[in-house]
Parts: sequence; structure tokens; C-alpha cells
Amino acid sequence: MRLSPIQQLMALQSTLIMQLNETPSKQITMIDLPVVRGQLLLALHARHQLTLSTQQRTMIQRAIITTLATKTDGTQLMDLWRQTLPQRYRIVDQAEVVAHFEQLERANWDVASLRAYATHLTGQLAAQPTALKGILQHNWQALHQVGSALYQMLFEAYGDRTAQPVINYQRINLVLTHLGAQLDEHAFLQLTARDYQLDPQLAPDAPFLATFAQSVQRAFVGRVLTDKRIHQFRMYLDRQNLRYIRHYFQHSGETDEQALARFVRKRQATQPHYWLRREPARLHNKYRNGQRPTTHWNRKRLTPDFHSEFILAPSGAFISQWQVLKLKADGLIDSNPDHYQLDDGTLRQLLNGESFNYANRNDRQHARLDSQPPLQNDHALRKTAFKGWRSPTKQQYRPNDKQVDDYSRWYS
Repeated sequence: MRLSPIQQLMALQSTLIMQLNETPSKQITMIDLPVVRGQLLLALHARHQLTLSTQQRTMIQRAIITTLATKTDGTQLMDLWRQTLPQRYRIVDQAEVVAHFEQLERANWDVASLRAYATHLTGQLAAQPTALKGILQHNWQALHQVGSALYQMLFEAYGDRTAQPVINYQRINLVLTHLGAQLDEHAFLQLTARDYQLDPQLAPDAPFLATFAQSVQRAFVGRVLTDKRIHQFRMYLDRQNLRYIRHYFQHSGETDEQALARFVRKRQATQPHYWLRREPARLHNKYRNGQRPTTHWNRKRLTPDFHSEFILAPSGAFISQWQVLKLKADGLIDSNPDHYQLDDGTLRQLLNGESFNYANRNDRQHARLDSQPPLQNDHALRKTAFKGWRSPTKQQYRPNDKQVDDYSRWYS
């Protein structure tokens, strides 16, 4: 699947912006990004996505040649980029709006994302023509809540919804960069951003989660997921799911399962056929070598789209590594295995908990994206926990999960 010239330039621009955000480089700032943007302006014009005057085209062509030949800082190209911003996004040429879009470009949103946003913003301003400052401030905050309705709108539009693997990989990187995703010395993914966070109102069945999962499917089509950051990002989606259910649906004295059932009943009020999926939980009932597997089995429940997963103990409590992981004073996770007392109860939480699925069903893609990656991509604490533990065989695993309840069903 080949990239079009515009896709190639957009992908290169995104890579350069990401490098600038991670490790500011004078060389990139002074030469590479202005030249790529100059070429992109000409390509957008050629594809009738931007109307440039003959004079503007000539100026851009000369500025590209001059910048490449003399290794100047590309100031003229960057000025032309700013001048064409209202045209590129079809927005009013107003200082506050232009500055707002420049900030979003620095955050690495692409042309397709920002054109979708421009349409949305135009509608907001038509409804409230005197509220420009408040609208821009509100939108800026919403776009720092990863997974919010506005963030999802831009994220879904990114790359013109292409299935091209390179663009989808960059789409994923957009989210990881926003959240400051970095692997630490114990191969543990830390989210270090202070100005971005997962939206606290992000529900387990939110459209953003399905869109993000689709991006992973497209980025790794036919391949095993090998990126540790993308693999481990699932655990933060898991944490958000647990927090959401407990915060919005759990009443005092109730179990996690009761809260989960209340979540489903709320969905059923508008979607009568909404049920969580039941699936066998054999791999979520690991036991120590030399012991016998329990007959009080943990149970698995998933959202209808297969992505969000919950593991329930016989008591109705969630089983999760987030029952064990500790928060440090700086807000990051303590990932050092030496700082944990790994008794059997702790190990069961680490090994048997939920895991967000990037696939849509239990098939080969599920194996490549969700089942196989933990062997190589898990953090050190979980790899330590795995030593000396195993899953019950299919002959040993006899789930007693046939009773009827009011929130889950076996899906065929």
C-alpha cells in the first residue's frame, strides 16, 4: 500500500514535529520542517486542496531552493505557511483563531483533523458569535482530555481515515506523544505528560477506544504487535475502565460486579439489547507450579465490541494489576519489582487481571495483537510475577459460569 505524495509529506511533517517535541533540534527547526511545509503547500495546491496565487507559488518555490542551497532558517517558508493557514483550514483570518490553530499544529494534529475541527468551530461560532474566547478556551481544554468527544472527532479524521499502516502508526503515536508515553528503566510504560490526560469520563465502550483499536489493527495488519509502548498502553485503558465503573456506578457497600451490572442497565435504558459478553477465563486463573488450580474460577466480561475487558473474582471484586501497582510522589508508577511483596494474592492480581483488546473478536488477529505480545512486551514486574505460574489446561478448566444474570450473555 503506497503513500500518495501528500501522505508522504504529511507523514514526514508529523515525524519532524514529534522529534521537535521530544528533543528540540536546531537543525530540524531551521531547515527540515520549513522545507517540508513548503513542499506540502505546493502539493495541496496541485491537488486542489488549497488555492495559491501565481505569486505565492513562485515565492514558495524560490524559498525552498534558497533554504536548501544556503541552509538558512527557513523563515520565509514559515511565514508563507502562517499566511496560508486561514486558507488551509477555511477559517476566519482572525488573530485569536489563527494562533489557536498554530498551537494545534504544534500539537501534531494534521490537515484532515484540523479541517474537521474548523467545520465544528465554525458551527460553534455561528451559534455564539460573541463567545470566541470562551469557545477557544473550552475547546483547548477538551483537546487535552484524550478520548473526549472533541478529541475523538479530530482523532477519527486524522489522515483522512486512511487504512495506510504508516499513517495509522503515526495516528497512534499522536496519542502516545500527547500523554508523554515513555518506557522507564524497568521497561514499564509511564505517562509523563502534565497537560494531557485520559478523559476521566471516557467510558469502556466509548467510540475513541474502538477508533484507537482500529488504528492498531491497521498499523500492524498481518503482523504481531511488537511496540512495547502500544502494548502496555492497554493497561492505562484498563485503569480508566475500572475507575469509570467505580466512580459513576458503584454505590457504598456494593461489589464491583454490582456496579458493572448498573452500568449495563443504564445502557439498556436506550439500547435494550446491550449486554456484556461472557467468554471463558482460563488464562485468567493462573496458579503456582506444584499447587492445584482453584475451582472457584475468576470470570471474564467484555463490552459488546470485545475491546474493554473485566475480570471478576468469585466475590464480585475486580482482579487487576491496578490493585497492586503503587503510585509515587511524582505521580508516576513505582515499577521496580524489588519494591513489591510478591505473595500469592499479589501475584494473582498481577497475572489474572483484565487486558484491553485491540482485536474485535477471538481470532488470529486477537492472537497477534493481544495474546502473543505479552511474552516479549510486558514490564519487568509482570515478567517477574510469571515465574513459576501456569494457566490451567482445557481439561482442568471447568467454569461454573452458566447461571443467568441481568447484565451478561454468551455471544455466539
